[in-house]
Amino acid sequence: SIALCYMTGILPIKKYNTELALNNFKEFTMLKPFFVAPYIGFTEEEVKPLCQKFDMPFSDIKSRYEGYEFKGVGSIYSPFSVVNALTDHEINNYWIDTSSPNDLKQYININVDGLKEDVINMSLGKRVPVRVGSFANDFVSLYNKGQVMTHSIHLGYLAYDAENKDAYVPNNEVKENLLNLLKIVIGI
Repeated sequence: SIALCYMTGILPIKKYNTELALNNFKEFTMLKPFFVAPYIGFTEEEVKPLCQKFDMPFSDIKSRYEGYEFKGVGSIYSPFSVVNALTDHEINNYWIDTSSPNDLKQYININVDGLKEDVINMSLGKRVPVRVGSFANDFVSLYNKGQVMTHSIHLGYLAYDAENKDAYVPNNEVKENLLNLLKIVIGI
């Protein structure tokens, strides 16, 4: 028998019914990272010395890639983007190469529950209330704005403030990519 298993991925495990084959299962997500929060990305304390080592201005890295925050941890930086910026010695859009925004584009187009306006507002720096409880990690069954936004939080397009229960665009890198997506979808 298996005593312990560690699995990693970007989305929570899909639960098909109450008789889940996986039981006694502890899940850590972008909504509830618990004690693994500092390991989701780089902390500010880790980024500062890396910037010095690679002779990159910390302020440039911070303004571009910082933005995910977890209680008790503070700022979390996108590790993929930070590593690429430091090794390339260039501030650029690296994160967008890790996924495709086509899912989000589809839901913005149909404007489910006013999602389009909320994405525009978040792209302009505002925070938007979100109900995360109904998300079942099913790409096919995203029926309301809360499910679409929760899905986007897990994918990293949005960040989540658990205390205030709102979503926001986490950093300038993601913001620029969302604005480009909005230009395509609605022609702004």
